[in-house]
Amino acid sequence: MIIDDDKVVDALEDVVSAGGCLVDYHSCDFFPERWFDLVVVLQADTTVLYERLERRGYSQAKITENVECEIMMVLLQEAHDSYDNNIVVPLPSNTPLGMDSKSTCSGYCSGLQPTRANTACHSG
Repeated sequence: MIIDDDKVVDALEDVVSAGGCLVDYHSCDFFPERWFDLVVVLQADTTVLYERLERRGYSQAKITENVECEIMMVLLQEAHDSYDNNIVVPLPSNTPLGMDSKSTCSGYCSGLQPTRANTACHSG
C-alpha cells in the first residue's frame, strides 16, 4: 500500500490544527512542523524489538529491516531532520507500557505547556 502524503495531511489538517491531538505513526517526514509542540520517538532495545516482531509473525527480512533501522536510529534521525531538535525526544519502549504511545507520551507531556497541544509519536 502506498500512502498519499498530501491527502493524509489534507484530511487531518482541520483536526490537528485545532490542537489536543496525539499523532501516532511510524514516520514523520511529511507532517508539518507547525502541528507539533513535541515529537516523541519510541525506541526499543534491538533484542526486545526482534522478539516482539518475531512474536507478531513478521518475516525474517522485515525483522532484519526494523532491527537495522533501530540500530542506525533512522527514525530518530528522521525526526531531527524534520523538526526543531528542541522538540524531538527519544523515549524507551521496551515494556508493554512503553509500547503504548498514548500513555508514554501523555506521561511525558503532563508537565508541558503546549502552544498547539499536539504530540507526534513515532514507534521504533
